Amino acid sequence: MIHPACGRLEIPRVGWHAFRHTHATLLNELGEPVKVAQAILGHADIETTLGTYTHSVPESERRAEERLAELVLDPNGPKFEKAQTVESKELVWIQ
Repeated sequence: MIHPACGRLEIPRVGWHAFRHTHATLLNELGEPVKVAQAILGHADIETTLGTYTHSVPESERRAEERLAELVLDPNGPKFEKAQTVESKELVWIQ
């Protein structure tokens, strides 16, 4: 099963449950739709896939924060053309 495969690959032994969490997380990191991971893992409810099996990866969190900082903290100002008022009176930024 999975333990002999871990031994052959010379990686730490993991169980099926940990493997499923890793599988869902890596599919998410690759940008695959959550529905794809849901189908592969056989979950009836997408919330199980997203809320239980898919985890955030620290490196991706760091990259997301860096991209946000570049957008908002640009020395020339935010990279937005203008704000528009929509019917609900909320401001929507237009790129």
